[in-house]
Amino acid sequence: MRKVEAIGNDDCLYVLTTQTLDKDKGIIILNNSIKACLEAIQNEKGKLIVKEAPRAVSECEDTLLAEHMAKYNL
Repeated sequence: MRKVEAIGNDDCLYVLTTQTLDKDKGIIILNNSIKACLEAIQNEKGKLIVKEAPRAVSECEDTLLAEHMAKYNL
């Protein structure tokens, strides 16, 4: 995370994703990943804000996210 933040700025938005056929397992994995990131960041006196909890998305929503990220060159 430090390396990512070193080249980013306050406007950066980080997105965690996973692809799986088991939606419930994917959500559990993402929640565990967020927890691990949160602990590591807090250990360094940093702050992590989760803007949206993990959820399964449709192909349409996935396409909209890709378009949004492309718009901001993410």
